[in-house]
Amino acid sequence: MHPKGLLMRVGIDKTFGQYNAPINPETNDYLYMPIPEDRHKFKNGMQTSYEDIAPHFKRWSVANHFDADFPSHLHQRNCHLDPDFSCLTYGDQGTGRGNRVKQLVKGDFLAFFASFRPIRPCNHTLIYALFGIMVVDRVVKVSDLSNTDLSSTRIHESQK
Repeated sequence: MHPKGLLMRVGIDKTFGQYNAPINPETNDYLYMPIPEDRHKFKNGMQTSYEDIAPHFKRWSVANHFDADFPSHLHQRNCHLDPDFSCLTYGDQGTGRGNRVKQLVKGDFLAFFASFRPIRPCNHTLIYALFGIMVVDRVVKVSDLSNTDLSSTRIHESQK
């Protein structure tokens, strides 16, 4: 049987976060930024804030000669870190596109794309780019995870 894949749009944009993450159209260097998260309560210690992302923004900006401050409206806010490439996890509710995710099996894949705003003039207002892929090892409900697995992921209370 051939692996199946899902193409998932993720990341901050004008609709979810009132900002598009930057891309350098000359080098295709980009900075992925997740969407804001206000609705869900995170398990203690599992949240990621934009304050955690701000130093990456600064380094990226310096490296790309992009003279911009971190978006002020994102300070003091948590973000929804899905996908989480440091933990190699992706979570979704069991409804909508989450229904398709829970049908994946070992060897299937998730491909992620986002919209980025060029930091220099080019032919595009936005650049839509494929920026990551994860091959599925397993699909599990959060409520079925062991304490060991839970300690290595960032889980929302609503995903229990």
